[in-house]
Amino acid sequence: MLLDAGLRASELCDLTIADYDAPAGRLHVTGKYGKERFVVIGSRTQRALWRYMATRENTARAALFATRSNGHMTRTDLRHLLARLGQRAGVAGVHPHRFRHTFAITFLRNGGALAVLKELLGHETLEMSLHYAEIAQQDIDASVKHSPADGWKL
Repeated sequence: MLLDAGLRASELCDLTIADYDAPAGRLHVTGKYGKERFVVIGSRTQRALWRYMATRENTARAALFATRSNGHMTRTDLRHLLARLGQRAGVAGVHPHRFRHTFAITFLRNGGALAVLKELLGHETLEMSLHYAEIAQQDIDASVKHSPADGWKL
């Protein structure tokens, strides 16, 4: 969910079941300063969420991602969960914002529009999203080193 929707940790933790519109495949997200937006999630994430929700009681006010006691997961809970998963996978530095960052860069690499990214991330200004565009452009510029024609000396 973090990777597919580009959510902030607090946004993920605050989601309720009522925030998920399953037929539309989208989430109603309340971001910083109470700013609301909708984000869509892909079919794989929708299937995973459906499987997860089938294992628990689904009342509209319930946390979408709950703790064992059915309360809302906290940012600390999420950070510890991701650290454990990263450790098991042998990946260092796994934290919630890394998923948001990866979402933004991948979105732009795949041809997504900067203005759309701004809305999906819930940024107030385009300036915040421009940081991701600069990184994506650096990747594009560096790709010349991987030119098949240059590598084959055609």
